[in-house]
Amino acid sequence: MNFKIFNLKKSFVKKDYNYNIALYWRIIVFVFFVVIIISFIYGFLVFTEINKDSGSPEVNNVDKASQNRKDRIDEVLESFSQKEQKTNVIINSPSPVVDPSL
Repeated sequence: MNFKIFNLKKSFVKKDYNYNIALYWRIIVFVFFVVIIISFIYGFLVFTEINKDSGSPEVNNVDKASQNRKDRIDEVLESFSQKEQKTNVIINSPSPVVDPSL
């Protein structure tokens, strides 16, 4: 016995509904190449800006930089000489602790 109480459809898929995958791949590849071209243009513009600004430095700036470098070296040498003097004082002073074994 076959009862037809409910009229059920066995297929719910639309037959004309398909994705066009080739179109999506074309869009992805197009966007990829556009991004690459834009990045090349941006890199070229940044490169040209850097080359414009990196001309020969002025002589005064070089003198100031070398003077600053000399001052810093002198400060470091002074610090090392002070540490050397403190070390010599510590080494040459007698120990304040009396050795009980003597």
